[in-house]
Amino acid sequence: MTHEALTDTAELIQNRIRMTTAGLYLSQPLTERFSTYGAYTYKSFSDSNHANDLQLGGQYAIFLTPRIVIGDRFRFLDFLRQSHSGYFDPNNYVANRVFSSLYYEHRFFYTYLEGISAISGSSVTERTARNLFTAAPVLSALSRQRMSPSSSTSKVATSPLVRRLVSAILPSARVFSTDSKLIPLRCWF
Repeated sequence: MTHEALTDTAELIQNRIRMTTAGLYLSQPLTERFSTYGAYTYKSFSDSNHANDLQLGGQYAIFLTPRIVIGDRFRFLDFLRQSHSGYFDPNNYVANRVFSSLYYEHRFFYTYLEGISAISGSSVTERTARNLFTAAPVLSALSRQRMSPSSSTSKVATSPLVRRLVSAILPSARVFSTDSKLIPLRCWF
């Protein structure tokens, strides 16, 4: 159980919104390649609002070294009401994210790449369900070199290759709503 003040926006700070959460998280590797997880969180807000948040997921490792995984993440989030207090408080919010990821670890660095195709919205329509696999894929990439405690300098470099790859694979699909974010490839030296 946690209790925290929400400080993401000026409106939340002005309204002095606090959130108390209680939750349960279960994760189970069924085999070396297949694992599942589930999470339930109850959120209570200082403005007399509350939410139920359910998340379910599963993933399958196609290759173990480097680790290439495909999977699905489902989320259902439901608030008692829209409070207009400065936080995201939808009724019957459903999000489904199909993803693929690559994880590679070396002695001096590791790399994690993830592509996501997602739909989300406050209600699921037949059109949204039909467009599940045509939603815009999103590529998030992060690479970091492990640094020794004595290293004090760092440089950040973005990769134009990642930008070109994302622009080449983004379809112009019409869906209810899609997740979209790009984290460029970064290296710390």
